[in-house]
Amino acid sequence: MVLSLKKVFNAASGVLNAAKSVLPLNIGIPRSYINEKNSKYIVEISSLSGPSMFAFLQEKFSFSVTSNWTDSGLMSGVTAGLSDAGQFLTGRTLVSTMATRRKWRGSSPIGIELKLKFEAFESVKKEVLFPCYNLQALALPSRSGEKLGGSSWFLLPPGPNPFYWSGASTVPGSAGFSKGDQIKIVIGGFITFPSVIVNSVNIVFESRMSADGPVGAEATVSFSTYEMFTKNDLLDSYTGMTEKSIVGDENTTETERV
Repeated sequence: MVLSLKKVFNAASGVLNAAKSVLPLNIGIPRSYINEKNSKYIVEISSLSGPSMFAFLQEKFSFSVTSNWTDSGLMSGVTAGLSDAGQFLTGRTLVSTMATRRKWRGSSPIGIELKLKFEAFESVKKEVLFPCYNLQALALPSRSGEKLGGSSWFLLPPGPNPFYWSGASTVPGSAGFSKGDQIKIVIGGFITFPSVIVNSVNIVFESRMSADGPVGAEATVSFSTYEMFTKNDLLDSYTGMTEKSIVGDENTTETERV
């Protein structure tokens, strides 16, 4: 299975270009498998709290966003009462389509659900067990001060600190002093979300075992962006895409663009 999977990615990517000299410490996929071709099938997850993780995309992946609207209030209690009276007297109501208009109350963060594959090519611990642990750890808190030998009574939440502000370091004891963890994901090299939170992680280990443990695992991970995006924020997330680039050159056919 390991050899067959290796052949599939080799065939899809041509000659593998090792990037050991330029890539940072990573876990999940050997560095020699990461190049400009097969990186289209790879997800990179990085954070301030640990090493960069790489995993193969499995099947399809999804993005979702919702726009939240509520009643505009144009049909108030008084208006509703007059409408009832009007209907009693004339058979007609004061209800109109305008009275049913709604008010925008914000949009949701963008939700991302990925199915990831970990496979041991060289090291079960480095390419399967450790990245699975790190994925789960991104959704778990740590004890305050435990790395510094201090108090462990309180918990530090995972992800970024919403109370952080750039001038917090000048205010002693400020709740926003710590920026928290910053989690970034790059999907197939075509889209980047610079700050996300991990909503859930589900790991399924394979029954194929080595001396160190299972040689493969699949993970279903649900992320969401840290903040609500604007249209421009979303466009910026798509690598190399601008409104101008979407139109394309006049001499470029649709087939060439694809």
